[in-house]
Amino acid sequence: MKLYYGGAEIPAWREMLRDCKIPNVSLSYVGLHRRTNSSLKGYFPDWQNVFLDSGGYTYNKHQEKYEFEDAIEFAAQYVEFVKANIDYVSLVSEFDAIQLGKDFIENFREDFYNSLPPEKFMPIWHPGDGREELERLCSTYQVVGISQSDIHGDTENIPLFNSYERRYSTKLHGVGITSKRIIEAVRWDSVSSTSWLSPSIYGDTFVWTGRELKRYPKTYKDRRRTHRSLFIENGFDYEKIENDDSKELLRLSLWSWEQYINNTSGVTTLVRNESDDFAESSEEQVDTQANSRGTVSLVSRANQALPIMSTLWKEEKNFDDEESTSTPHLIIRSESMRVCDNCFLRDKCPGFQPKSTCLYNIPIEIRTKDQLRSLHDALLEMQTHRVLFMKMAEDLSGGYADPNLSSEIDRLNRMIKTKIEGDKSTFSMTMTASEAAAGPGIFDRMFGADAGNKLRELEKPIDADTYLAEVIEDVDELVGKERN
Repeated sequence: MKLYYGGAEIPAWREMLRDCKIPNVSLSYVGLHRRTNSSLKGYFPDWQNVFLDSGGYTYNKHQEKYEFEDAIEFAAQYVEFVKANIDYVSLVSEFDAIQLGKDFIENFREDFYNSLPPEKFMPIWHPGDGREELERLCSTYQVVGISQSDIHGDTENIPLFNSYERRYSTKLHGVGITSKRIIEAVRWDSVSSTSWLSPSIYGDTFVWTGRELKRYPKTYKDRRRTHRSLFIENGFDYEKIENDDSKELLRLSLWSWEQYINNTSGVTTLVRNESDDFAESSEEQVDTQANSRGTVSLVSRANQALPIMSTLWKEEKNFDDEESTSTPHLIIRSESMRVCDNCFLRDKCPGFQPKSTCLYNIPIEIRTKDQLRSLHDALLEMQTHRVLFMKMAEDLSGGYADPNLSSEIDRLNRMIKTKIEGDKSTFSMTMTASEAAAGPGIFDRMFGADAGNKLRELEKPIDADTYLAEVIEDVDELVGKERN
């Protein structure tokens, strides 16, 4: 899938797209028309693919602002511009302003657009045109455009898009796509978007984490500090990002979107009973979901155990019987289900091999206390390595206090505390009892009536003469020992 980055009609953004080696760019004729009517020759290097968007979205969004005469005049200018620059663009969209009317747009296709190279012209379908028109376009043209504003209110047609894409081998282009969900839901050949400009327009920050594309709004920009190491590793100036440098944030946005598009694979297709077309999704693409417009068609399949787990049968002796019995014990398999082609480490892994399962496994067994202690020790050592390495990275980066290092130190301290608590051999017992006002007491019930009575007896008093005699006898004995 190709992503055409919008905004190339603005000189500063066009230069950034060129300097960042972005292969696919998009420009709106509405925006370009306000600046120049000149040729596109020399605007873009030969290695860049250019999508020329008519700008019909602007006319459709502000219907009250433009009349039929305005749309006719603009359409004529657009036609002349396309004729003069068809050799410098890779794809051209039709001018689909609502003010023109459906019949005029169709006649325009017959009279002009159909004279363009078929791989370069793209008609645009809207839900109001109907499903029959969508099928006709897909069966007639090599490329068909669908806008995000239409899909948001017409998500039930997403399976139909994918069905026609497979049936007629047509290329679908998403016009003005900003939603990741829609990007991942349709089998697009290409999409055009201005989302990468959001840091400059709205103050957002896009970050590719290695697994997903994160967007941090302006009010949550402090969270991007957690990716400091990622920024530095990929050649971005962290200080400029922290200072909201627009150019650096746009560079980061371009890199993040490129990584996201390059790592996007597969679609999620809604399967429904409303027509035969909706049931044509292959099993690996089916994601059944329910909504208010119909029932869900479920594919019934035989169940099987998760491939990451297994069952170990152990022989156990029955003390009441001489025979032993086998009992099942759940175990986790050390082999991985990962495939090299979609692994996020594929660009760095020394064991990478296309169309292969993961070379490595993790043979771990934790069944005894000693094994658990060994695991705690290994994790402590691993976390300590991380902390010390991050400390070195902090020093090499100028000594700026890295919040990631602080959080890892806190985690290490928690792990040490857990280890100490786990190694303690302690025993405690708490007993709570209350004695009723009448009846036998707690000691009577536990140790018998005699023990209870003995406990309640006061100590027998000692006679004073007897006590004095015993004391004098002890003193005489002590004196005699000292004389000897």
